[in-house]
Amino acid sequence: MTHDGLMTGFPPAPESQVTLANWQDPPFNRWAFRHMRELIPSQLIPAGPKNPGGLRPPTTCSRSP
Repeated sequence: MTHDGLMTGFPPAPESQVTLANWQDPPFNRWAFRHMRELIPSQLIPAGPKNPGGLRPPTTCSRSP
């Protein structure tokens, strides 16, 4: 079975369904990795600002003689 035949039709045939029980096993994993958000709920988390304010530069340790 190729990944092209997985999850086709409505409803998909039981042997071609990608589920939480088989999504990590071949050949189901190929379809699952491309459709992860359809299997496992997820949320996009935006990156923070490039130059966050309020941070101090790192300090260096100096040894006193």
